[in-house]
Amino acid sequence: MSSGAESLTARAVHVGRPRRLRMTAIVIVAAFAIYTLAGFFGVPLLLNHFARGFVAARLHRRVTVGTIRFNPYTLRFSADGLHVSEREGPADFAAVGQIRFKASWSSLYRLAPIIQELTIEAPAVNLVRYQSHKLNFA
Repeated sequence: MSSGAESLTARAVHVGRPRRLRMTAIVIVAAFAIYTLAGFFGVPLLLNHFARGFVAARLHRRVTVGTIRFNPYTLRFSADGLHVSEREGPADFAAVGQIRFKASWSSLYRLAPIIQELTIEAPAVNLVRYQSHKLNFA
């Protein structure tokens, strides 16, 4: 009777193994797909919304951003056409043609941004002095 019970137990373990393996594979593939979709599509949408909403509200200026790209596997970020307008008027207070940076993977476990490369193309800032102690960015 004990040999029958042992064979049943061994058979049950063997039958359950492919199901466990299949579930593990499904979880790994799903996590990979979510990370890929969130990185390539979610991060740019979130940053665009953040720049036009929260940052614009904090600066009391209109903020526009062109194309935002992020690669979650290389941690490379680029944004084209970043413009911050004057408080009164359509003119640009600050503009950047393109900004690119590459973050380090150690940023994730140190919980601090560590940037390996930073490139800023065509930066422009329009500073105006209105009175003796008043500037357009104060």
